[in-house]
Amino acid sequence: MGDLDKILAYFHELINDKVRAYEAQEAMTYYKIEYPTVKDLIKTLDLDIVDSGWFGIPGMYGGFAYKLLYKNDKYILKTSNWSRVNAGSEQDHDITSEGIVQISGYGMGIEK
Repeated sequence: MGDLDKILAYFHELINDKVRAYEAQEAMTYYKIEYPTVKDLIKTLDLDIVDSGWFGIPGMYGGFAYKLLYKNDKYILKTSNWSRVNAGSEQDHDITSEGIVQISGYGMGIEK
């Protein structure tokens, strides 16, 4: 499994954590929401941080903004997630092929 595939798997894990937390499994199935792909991540490489990718989660009233970077011969996926109905829910994570590290927001200091 390549680095981008590993990063994508960790990103899906992080998304699934939020889907469970907001009990949005049924909405994800009902609306046939498709998870981001490696191709979706790569599309964000040439974008400004303001024009990052977006993955909305029904029932969360929010979702994930994401941007893939390539620094020091290493891919890093920067993510920010929030819910409009849950004030203070904002979290930022860095995802590499080695795992997920929360860098700011609610529940700081959690490593997976």
